[in-house]
Amino acid sequence: MIRRWRSICVVALALVSSGCAVPCVDDGFLGMQHAAACVADTSSTGSTGSTGQTSTGDCSCTTDAGVCGDGVVDMGELCDDADADEVDACNSACKPTPTAIELVDGDDTAIEGGPGGAPFDDACAPGDLLVGFAGDLDAQGRIGRLHGLCAPLLLGDDGAAFLVTTGAPTDLPTQGLNDTGGAWTAVCPGSTVVVGFSGRESATIDQLVVRCATLDVAVSAEGDYSLVFGAPGELPAAGVNVDGAPFTAQDCPPGQVAVRQLGFSGQTLDGFGLGCASLTLLL
Repeated sequence: MIRRWRSICVVALALVSSGCAVPCVDDGFLGMQHAAACVADTSSTGSTGSTGQTSTGDCSCTTDAGVCGDGVVDMGELCDDADADEVDACNSACKPTPTAIELVDGDDTAIEGGPGGAPFDDACAPGDLLVGFAGDLDAQGRIGRLHGLCAPLLLGDDGAAFLVTTGAPTDLPTQGLNDTGGAWTAVCPGSTVVVGFSGRESATIDQLVVRCATLDVAVSAEGDYSLVFGAPGELPAAGVNVDGAPFTAQDCPPGQVAVRQLGFSGQTLDGFGLGCASLTLLL
């Protein structure tokens, strides 16, 4: 109410001092927030000049565009909370900050290994993604059993910047039956997440190497946010059988993470692949 009254007063003073016969027109948006200035105009008809002033015949009206950080949402701003806190609802560039990360169905990697056994396709709960695998080897040192470890994807902050973290993991169903060769685990460190795999194969998966990557929130100089992936790193191989041939890394497409385990299993893990999801920052 105070700001509106001030705007009217300034316009009135400008009209009196300049002798303008026609009042400046309130545009219904900026006029409610910043004072309009009215200056004498020698033109007798309405026009728009190169300065951005709009002529009303007897006077020209200009409007203060405001400044980011003044606590007023001006034209071109999406928010303005008049502070420099980068992790509250509005950043110092007057743009909304992210509130969550959404996972949307993406693509599948190729399935490595053989086609024996029964097909499986096990998905993490909505909002969760794969952070590792665990299982057992068979008597020949191949992957006898496997189950994925899913964890919720969380968006937090350290008081100055946004961080991507993961919560407590839960197990996907176990695939394969043979557990005579000892247990193995391959869990991504810290808050890194599964983005691919490599290993060795024959008619089964002889070795499995889990590939993990960091996931960070970046902010541009203009105050826009994006998710940035680090280069994948490989965990130590699970499985000691080296009879099979090595296969090249099967990674999720750029910008995607693993959310499903899929393949074929019987007594052992016959074939293996990943189902992926793309990520979107929600504002």
